[in-house]
Amino acid sequence: MHRGYVQLWRRSLGSEAWRDPKLWRLWTYCLLKASHRTHRVVVGRRAVELLPGQFVLTRRNAAADTGLTQAEVRSLLSLAEGLGMIARAPSSRCTVISIVNWGRYQQVPPARSPQSAASQPAPRPSTSQEEHDPAQLRDFGAFWAAYPRKMGRKAALEAWLAAEARPPLDELLAALSEQAVSAQWRREEGRFIPAPATWLAQARWSDRPGPAAGRESGLLAWAREGEK
Repeated sequence: MHRGYVQLWRRSLGSEAWRDPKLWRLWTYCLLKASHRTHRVVVGRRAVELLPGQFVLTRRNAAADTGLTQAEVRSLLSLAEGLGMIARAPSSRCTVISIVNWGRYQQVPPARSPQSAASQPAPRPSTSQEEHDPAQLRDFGAFWAAYPRKMGRKAALEAWLAAEARPPLDELLAALSEQAVSAQWRREEGRFIPAPATWLAQARWSDRPGPAAGRESGLLAWAREGEK
C-alpha cells in the first residue's frame, strides 16, 4: 500500500463534485491514485511515462476499487472531464488520467525558516474596483453578462485579472458564443458548462467545440431560457 497524502481544499464544499456523491467518490479516488512524481509503468508490455498528477485507469479496476459500476465510471469520467477536473488520453488498453491543475493544488511548498514563515504570503489579485483599470472591469462585466453559468463571480474576476494571455474582448466573446451552442454545453440543461473561473484559468477560449445543438444561436438562447 502506497503511503503519503494529498491536499483536500475546503473550497471543494462548493464544487459540483461535492453535490454528487458518486462523482465525489470517483474524484477522491483519482486524487489518491495520481502519481506525485514522474515515473514509468508497464501496461500490456508497453511502457507508459506518467507525470505528476497522472495515473493509468481501467474501468474494471476503478469500478472494483470504488464500488461503482463500469457504466457509472464511464459516465462520471465524462462528467469530470466536462467540468474541467480531469483530462483523458485513452488508448486501446488503458486510459491515462491527468488531474487538471495538479501542480497548483497539490504541490507541497518547501520548508520555510522561522523568519520567512513570519512574512506575509504573496497577495492574490485584488478584486477591489478602485485598484484596477476601469477598462478591465468593464470588459469583465461584459464577459460576466455573456457567460451562461453565473457562479463564483469573485473567483472569476480574480482569474480574469490573472489571465495575462487573454485575447481581446471581441475574440473572447466570439469563442464563448460559439461554445455556448455546442452540444456538450447544451447537454442536461448546461450541466457540463465549466465555472467561469475555470474557463478563464484554463484558457478555454481556445477550445474547439463540437457540433452545435441545432437550436437558436448561443447567448440569445441562454438568455431566453433564463426568462422562462
